[in-house]
Amino acid sequence: MKAEFWLVSWIGKTDHDCPEAQRGEDLGPIATALLGEKRYDRVYLLTNYDFE
Repeated sequence: MKAEFWLVSWIGKTDHDCPEAQRGEDLGPIATALLGEKRYDRVYLLTNYDFE
């Protein structure tokens, strides 16, 4: 049986600020994890932010 790798993460303020270019060239923690060497079989993102 193959092991699955999951990423479960809370979407935080830094994750919101980075795509808005409020933190320079920083991609944010979630994007950095997804673009790293490790590959995930499933990604679950949790948030309490509005969807706007």
